[in-house]
Amino acid sequence: MQSGTVTEDQLRAARALQAEIGGGLGKMLVKLGHISEKQLARAMSELGGIRYMDLSEVKLLPSLMDLLPRSLMEERLVIPIRLDHDSLIVAMAVPTDLEVLEIIRFDAGYNVEPVLALDGDIRDKLNHYYYDGKEPFRPTTKYQLSDLVKEIQPSRPPGTVGSKKTSPATTEQKLQALATLLMRKGVFTEQEFGRFLNDIVSAE
Repeated sequence: MQSGTVTEDQLRAARALQAEIGGGLGKMLVKLGHISEKQLARAMSELGGIRYMDLSEVKLLPSLMDLLPRSLMEERLVIPIRLDHDSLIVAMAVPTDLEVLEIIRFDAGYNVEPVLALDGDIRDKLNHYYYDGKEPFRPTTKYQLSDLVKEIQPSRPPGTVGSKKTSPATTEQKLQALATLLMRKGVFTEQEFGRFLNDIVSAE
């Protein structure tokens, strides 16, 4: 992003690409290089009322990390950040995942306040915390809600569901899924989304 704003020409190009290959407007702007994933995340945060958190300066606390199973954090990309009175602030790649929110409430014993973070930032934090940054991030066994009542669950290779192999979602796919969900719920329109993206980029 060179100019610091999303121009009408860039929006038109994004809409043309959207019509050609499908997907959301934000994803098209990222694909064309007009905005970054971080700018898209900030726009989604403002539009959806879900706070965005830059994890670059966040220090992970062992007392909080011990509240959640490592398997959950690595599989679902969540990190407990801090306690605010009786609420646990948790950075999540998909802060609208109600199943994971319920698991966190059960395991940690606190109310949960989710914040949006880029999955790449969460992976980096987990790498440095558990592997001292020396080993690549490796998701562990699937951590499902049924784990709350079953101690042992058959493991599956990461990225598989049953016998059908699937590819892990990218950051922009997760952000676009969040955008689509919020638009379907009537939180904002695509036009409002475009305006917010322009405001976010202009502010940087």
